[in-house]
Amino acid sequence: MNIKNKKIIKIWKKTKKYYHLYEIIVSYKKNNNGYFIEKLGYFNPNLKKQILFINLYRLSYWLNKGIKLNKSLKKLIIKFINLYIIKI
Repeated sequence: MNIKNKKIIKIWKKTKKYYHLYEIIVSYKKNNNGYFIEKLGYFNPNLKKQILFINLYRLSYWLNKGIKLNKSLKKLIIKFINLYIIKI
């Protein structure tokens, strides 16, 4: 498999002047031109309660195909899992 054709699940920043929204997407590893294969969810850090929404069915589909998570997305998911477990 070519490096150009390697896929990765990553977090992608969509920004307006004072409002940040992050999308969780499946994309080619070296692709920075705004194109992606599939949108899996989003992360909104602007609210008092930060929101992380991920379509787990599609995430597991891509992980079973052998596609890896980005480091920053891994940290974000672990952070939210730990917050959820501590609050219960």
